[in-house]
This record gives sequence, structure tokens and C-alpha cells, in this order.
Amino acid sequence: MIETNLIDKISILGIVLYGGQLYYKKMSQISNDVSDKLLYYIPLLCFWATIFLYLYGDITDSFCFNKNKEIGNKWHSALHFISSIGHHAIVLI
Repeated sequence: MIETNLIDKISILGIVLYGGQLYYKKMSQISNDVSDKLLYYIPLLCFWATIFLYLYGDITDSFCFNKNKEIGNKWHSALHFISSIGHHAIVLI
């Protein structure tokens, strides 16, 4: 169990680092168009939302860490959905 959790965390770190690298490279390509600037903020908002949901949930036993497994799984799914939106926005930039 500990090994699979460690593999999961390392995979997540790789995804975050790769997404951050792509985001950083594409920042210089953003024009002054308002729609481009809006798209620029979506990955940041999604990233901070996932950080908040995970860390705050861990501290307070809420969201993904809810004692009720059904509620926790729904929040975990929402976390994946939010991060997917952020990564798709990086691709679209």
C-alpha cells in the first residue's frame, strides 16, 4: 500500500512538473487578446483549486478525505475533473 501511494505521488509530481514546464513555455506566446489572457488564468485557478481541495481536505478531513467514502470519492473525482480542465487549458494556450 505504501509503495503504490508513493508511485502515485511521484506520478502526480511528474504531471505537475511537465504541465508547469509547458505552461511556462507557452506564457511568452500569449498575445494581448482578452480571450488569450483569460485562458492564461484557467490553469492557474485549476492548479490552486486542486491544491486547496487536497491540502485543506487533508487537514480538516473533508473533501477527498471525508470519512464518508462515497462523498470522498465524489470530491476525488471533482479533483480529477478540475485538474483535467487545467491541463486542457494549457494545451489550448
